Amino acid sequence: IIFILPIIHLFYIWGALTLGMSSAQIHSFGYPEEPLLLKFNHFMLFLSMTLIYFSIVIIDLKENRVKPDNNRIFYPDLNILSEASISVCIRLMQIIGVILGAIINIFLSVLYVVLLIGYFNYNKQINKNKWAIRDFLIFHVITYTILFTVGWIFTISESIFTNLNLIEFISVFIGYISSFISLCLIVYMKEIDKSNKLNDRKIPIISTILLLLSAIFSLFNKDPLLSVITITLVPFYFYGVIRFSDKDITRIIRYSIFIHIFFCFTVYPLFCIPHIIIFYFAKYYYWHKYDIHFPAFAID
Repeated sequence: IIFILPIIHLFYIWGALTLGMSSAQIHSFGYPEEPLLLKFNHFMLFLSMTLIYFSIVIIDLKENRVKPDNNRIFYPDLNILSEASISVCIRLMQIIGVILGAIINIFLSVLYVVLLIGYFNYNKQINKNKWAIRDFLIFHVITYTILFTVGWIFTISESIFTNLNLIEFISVFIGYISSFISLCLIVYMKEIDKSNKLNDRKIPIISTILLLLSAIFSLFNKDPLLSVITITLVPFYFYGVIRFSDKDITRIIRYSIFIHIFFCFTVYPLFCIPHIIIFYFAKYYYWHKYDIHFPAFAID
């Protein structure tokens, strides 16, 4: 069963959750006094959100006629299970995910249900084999917003002395979502836009501007995490705009994902362990299944 799961999406799910948790921790409490403390609630949070998101990705593949051979990095091969078994797996993932969310915080389970309902209503209108950039951005901005918000609310709910400050949250989130959209545009141009309609310098330039705006917001909000992330990434984006080679665009995507996750380990060091495990498991999976070396930091 593990081979029908979209393993590579874990970097997105866990990364967005960890960014939300890390930013809430820094802005509300400062850096943790016991950074090596890992609670059982952390495990339940990551497991519940993973199950909810996995169910959505598998439904994409099952109902939207996504061709796994053309999107093998993002979608698993479901041929190893019957359609009835896949439907049972999807339902179990959703039920268990919502129940675990309710155990942690009832509001988290509400967000999970909102994500599922919103997906089912919106997903009927789009064909994932021919994603327009607008649909791609809307879907991922909404899912990132929910993942980030879940991480933020989880961290805030851990303390009985701190409430959610909506104005502060929005101010901080603008910086993170700008950085995320800058990466989404590059990913769409490189991995989704098979017709190469957007294969010009406009996308990297727009992405770089968004990243610079993210850096400005991080400095305005005195956010050490986001400011370090954006300042570290700016040279790679500038280099991609100037040279605009395939290697440079690939480097932006891979390094952006890594750097966003890596600096979160300064707040939650032990979170690096599951990420390292998934990294090497995914390398084995893609090498064994498709004979490709992915994920990887080396740029061929």
